[in-house]
Amino acid sequence: MQDFTSTVYTMRRKPQPTQQPNNPSRQTSSPTQPPGSPSPTPALTELPPDTVRLIRLYNQYLKLERGLSDNTCAAYMDDLGKLVDFVLAQGLSLQDLTLDDLHLYAATLYDKGFTARSQARRLAGIRSFFNFLVIGGMREDDPTELLPGPKLGRKLPVVLTVQEIDAIIAAADLSKPEGQRNRAIIETLYSCGLRVSE
Repeated sequence: MQDFTSTVYTMRRKPQPTQQPNNPSRQTSSPTQPPGSPSPTPALTELPPDTVRLIRLYNQYLKLERGLSDNTCAAYMDDLGKLVDFVLAQGLSLQDLTLDDLHLYAATLYDKGFTARSQARRLAGIRSFFNFLVIGGMREDDPTELLPGPKLGRKLPVVLTVQEIDAIIAAADLSKPEGQRNRAIIETLYSCGLRVSE
């Protein structure tokens, strides 16, 4: 089965001009794809017509209505491409996916070793796609509304040690007015637990 993720990319990529060799007399073979690499253009024809139509409309929606940059569009289309691969492998319909189908898709992301943040990003792209379907009147419900995302761990903030705080406070020259001011500022920040931006 073809990998249709690269197929989705072909809808935003512009063909690159073929560079000619410096020596015109030198015979060179035409560039070929590495063995095993997908063939994007033929793969697109293997998709169901309804799926191709949805992909094109979604790509236009991202560019024209949401005004996203090329890189952001590429990320969203890559997320959709991964979902299309899953849909084809399972013999499902892209437009008619259910919450159970999306639970299974999320489970495959976990099984493939995606980190929690990578899973969350891909699911965010899928939510964008189904939101587009609802806005466009192509679905009445959004199954991703009840799709939970992975729990993202929170890192504790990095704080100064007591010795480092003492050194900062001691650095203020109290013999000068600005030194007393600086010490008051530092002690206020430290005692109240304020951030520098505050």
